[in-house]
Amino acid sequence: MDNIRTGAFIKELRKEKGLTQKELADALHITDRAVSKWERGLCAPDISTLESLSAILGVTISEIICGERCGNAAPPIVEQRVQEAICYSEKQLCEKTQRIKKGFAATAAILVLIIAMATASILWWTGILAVEGRFESPDGKYTVTVYGRDVAIDRFASKDAVTIKKRGAAQSTVIYENCRFGGLWWSPDSTKYVTALEEQRGTRLVLCDTENHSNINMNAVISAGGGKDVRYKFLQWSADSRAILIYYSRGENSDFTEGYFWYDLNTWTHFADFEISK
Repeated sequence: MDNIRTGAFIKELRKEKGLTQKELADALHITDRAVSKWERGLCAPDISTLESLSAILGVTISEIICGERCGNAAPPIVEQRVQEAICYSEKQLCEKTQRIKKGFAATAAILVLIIAMATASILWWTGILAVEGRFESPDGKYTVTVYGRDVAIDRFASKDAVTIKKRGAAQSTVIYENCRFGGLWWSPDSTKYVTALEEQRGTRLVLCDTENHSNINMNAVISAGGGKDVRYKFLQWSADSRAILIYYSRGENSDFTEGYFWYDLNTWTHFADFEISK
């Protein structure tokens, strides 16, 4: 195809039909700039537009390709072959487009999967997915974040563990193994908090003193009549943050007893014991 010859032919036919470049472009669903380039011989019509272009200009496709009216010079078989070539090219183009779309979709799916896996790995590594709760002290100086697994040392451990991170005026991280989180309660004056850790043998209460930076196993220091089979539960803080109210129970069935008592954290003694009658 001679671009200059074909372009001049298109321009001649367009004017014969009384069409502007824009009107021809609109009919072909292209821009008038494209038509202008054809007529100046800068490029040739795309093969996908030849059929529509020939219909609008009232000539055969082979005549557009030749850049002149052929009359009877081009037998019908030539036009048929040109039509077949166009149909084949359009089919090939469609198939190629479909392959590109499928390839793009597959690539996009793989990228989404990679991003999702990377995001999940980051969330797992940082422990965000394992957060059991965040507990702010009444004065707002501290925030304790509790994680339902070891997120500080053995991040891929499968055994039960609780990680407690305290952030604020002072920071600390404590890991408790072989247990699950049961609750956390700040004292009214924000100097201490009690954490409940659910273990196989019962609930362990741990007192964290933010001023002395200590963690005390309260089960080892409190008692309600003695005995290793006593089970404890935290109930509440006293208004002055000096004592904690503890529920206790021991035994089973006919030997079961329960009650509660206040435990003074300054004198490390319990008082106001009360046993619940059966």
